[in-house]
Amino acid sequence: MRFPTGVLFLLPFVVGILLAATRGPLKAPAFADLAPFVCDPRPISIGVGRNRGQTSPNTYFCASGKQQIYQRSIIPVAGRDQEWIDCIRSNQKMIIWRPEEESDYGSFVFQSACGGKIYADYGHQASSYNTRQLSGTIVACLLMFCGACGWGISFFRRMNRR
Repeated sequence: MRFPTGVLFLLPFVVGILLAATRGPLKAPAFADLAPFVCDPRPISIGVGRNRGQTSPNTYFCASGKQQIYQRSIIPVAGRDQEWIDCIRSNQKMIIWRPEEESDYGSFVFQSACGGKIYADYGHQASSYNTRQLSGTIVACLLMFCGACGWGISFFRRMNRR
């Protein structure tokens, strides 16, 4: 008995649909729509997280007054990690611009500053966000297209054998 290959082609189609359905908005929000979160100088804890066996020294937990802001990923600092860590350790205020908590953009940081110095500006971060969303959408569409084409070909081959 042969395994129905059409079922295998449905897998990338379904994965593509799931990937497309879980994407956030394609365009970055306007800078005016972002909220600046000012983290108190203490407690900012620089956690060492584990991600696929690698340590991530810039995963932050910060609080602003009674509100706790948890940053799930590294805060963008445009390659100036040591300057950023020195700024935070000298009790300077860290400010991150991102959407409110209940947002489709998740925890993406669109601008970061410490001690009045901008480390990752909005223009570059918005461009990075747009590129990531567009590339994810392209991958999802390609998966759906390849899965649908493969399923269609296997379906018509089966029909012609009868």
